[in-house]
Amino acid sequence: MIIPEAIAQYKLYRDARTMIGVTTIDFPALNSITAEIKGAGIGGTINKAIVGMFDSMSVTFNFRAVTEGQYSLMRPGRQHLEAWAALQVSDNGRSRIAQHKVVIEGDFKNLTTGKHASGETQDRVVELEVLYYRELYDGMDYLEIDKLNLIFNLEGVDMLAEVRAAIG
Repeated sequence: MIIPEAIAQYKLYRDARTMIGVTTIDFPALNSITAEIKGAGIGGTINKAIVGMFDSMSVTFNFRAVTEGQYSLMRPGRQHLEAWAALQVSDNGRSRIAQHKVVIEGDFKNLTTGKHASGETQDRVVELEVLYYRELYDGMDYLEIDKLNLIFNLEGVDMLAEVRAAIG
């Protein structure tokens, strides 16, 4: 039995090669778009998830202070970011490291420039609109969402294959 314990360390890269600063990351909430179903023969309303359709997704990067990497995230066009984490897990009672990799592509939304206060962090925040999201864990591809290409892969299954086939 594998029990996740803690993130031992991680790095955030832009374009899979440039580390962009010391940050914490608030990954997006994945909320399905739903349709309300009601009518004859249904005792009320049902909110049914539309497979592979997601609400707007945002990711925020929280920086302790100003870095060059923050400004690179403001460039027009799609940004490619990768968070590579070394996750310490207990595997049948023995600690080992598993990789958790999150790939995000998105467009700049805003920069909160923070504050100046002696002896404190600036608390700067960069937010991107997420267009592409992918998670890999311990060598396995678990989740991929590509909004612009109608892709939703979950644990190796193409959840939107029938949708793409139906619309040509």
